[in-house]
Amino acid sequence: MSRTILLTIFGLLLVIVVITLYSRLQGAPQKNAIALDTPTPPQTQAREPGNASGSAVSKLQDATVGIPQTPGDPKIRLTNGSGEYNQDGYKAFVSLLPEYSVDRQTAEGYDLFSVISVNYGGSGNFMYLTLFQDVADVVSEKDSVLLGSQIRVTGLTIQKDASGKGEYLVIVSFNELGPNQAMSETPKVSVTKTFTVKKHAFISLKPTP
Repeated sequence: MSRTILLTIFGLLLVIVVITLYSRLQGAPQKNAIALDTPTPPQTQAREPGNASGSAVSKLQDATVGIPQTPGDPKIRLTNGSGEYNQDGYKAFVSLLPEYSVDRQTAEGYDLFSVISVNYGGSGNFMYLTLFQDVADVVSEKDSVLLGSQIRVTGLTIQKDASGKGEYLVIVSFNELGPNQAMSETPKVSVTKTFTVKKHAFISLKPTP
């Protein structure tokens, strides 16, 4: 057999081997390959409690709120964060402090918190920490607690639930008048109050040193 024929046979065998190996590699599963036509599922994560979003603040500015310390528990609808009540000799001007608004995601929707100032016609403004619930874009007031009169709120935060009891903490900081300060002076005494919240209601007040 001539040398030329042997080289030809060897070349054909080499081609067959290469084709066989290529076919096997093409058919083998690619562990790190990602199919281009398979969408990557989105990674969802619950929002951390914190400053309320712009849309949440907008809802609060048009919310319906009760008028504390008023017979009959009347309610008014806020317009752009403020409203006025004047009936049966009782007056009240209500305004929302949007810069002190925070929220927390719940199973039903959101718990929204904001500070509301109420003036009953005198020189002092009464500050209330108010709890709202937002379910399917419907906001309703659930609870409120008096913080004080003639105070200046400085902070409002939420702590995550660490008790395992479905409770969490809302912490309010503000300045109030000292014992020797006149009513017209700027409050200077720092105060922090911590409220426990459960099932859309304030269940306890814990003074914080």
